[in-house]
Amino acid sequence: MRNSRNRLAILAAALVALFTLGGSLAYANTGTKVNGLHWQQQQTTATPVDDPVVVQTLTLQSVGLGSPYTSPTHDIRAYASYGLKLNAEDGTYAATDQLSVTITFYADAAATIPLFIDKYTIFKTNILGSAPFRLTGQALAGWMTIALSDPNATGNTVNVTYNLVGSFRALTNTYLRMTQDGELYTRAASLAAAATDATPAKIGYGRAMAVLLSGTVGAATMEIRLGGTGVNSTRYVLTAGAANTRITQEIVLPRQQAYVVLTNTAGGLQTVRGNIFQQVDPF
Repeated sequence: MRNSRNRLAILAAALVALFTLGGSLAYANTGTKVNGLHWQQQQTTATPVDDPVVVQTLTLQSVGLGSPYTSPTHDIRAYASYGLKLNAEDGTYAATDQLSVTITFYADAAATIPLFIDKYTIFKTNILGSAPFRLTGQALAGWMTIALSDPNATGNTVNVTYNLVGSFRALTNTYLRMTQDGELYTRAASLAAAATDATPAKIGYGRAMAVLLSGTVGAATMEIRLGGTGVNSTRYVLTAGAANTRITQEIVLPRQQAYVVLTNTAGGLQTVRGNIFQQVDPF
């Protein structure tokens, strides 16, 4: 028994000496204080994920029928994500004219192998001034371009300004930042019998909640049109069958800006209200 205890004491003393010697040697070799088990304390500087880098600035580029625009091919291999802020200014466009924004990611610097294409269709009058088109998303490949065009062949023009930035921050989803509070559409229209009120909503992407509230007289409807302004573009219809009735419906918005039509189907003047709220995450 005594021999066993002596052996354990000797082994413990040897281990202490070994750990102490190892730490001393590591300190002597590196000049860095370490613990006896060689778990070296390290300090590194993280990549500044919140410092975006300007990739391109475009100023007052005229876009219209027969005059599309495509950016140079941008090398974004250094970035994990990108951000785009776009405004439409001046020009001869009408309230219902649209602008297509196409973002293409390529596998090669020559832009001959497209891998991913995201296309957004926007009403030009809804990206003016304080309500620009704001988008952030993943850098899905090493190179990208931005193309602008008139999808409706209207013959009108619009001047486009945008800023494209690269970021080291990794994103898992695409985010549209058209509003600060997520409300894409809010309207209170005083309508005579059978009258309508039509206006674009701000563009959203993913799940959203549509709300219709009829007035004090009677029924009303809310049509949500996608891809155009005509009745054939209607994708969702909310119907309030009586006065003071609230209807809610969850909808899914593609990369197309909605055009909303409120209709008073009652027999007299009343105020019809509509709202569209986008959830925080697209899916």
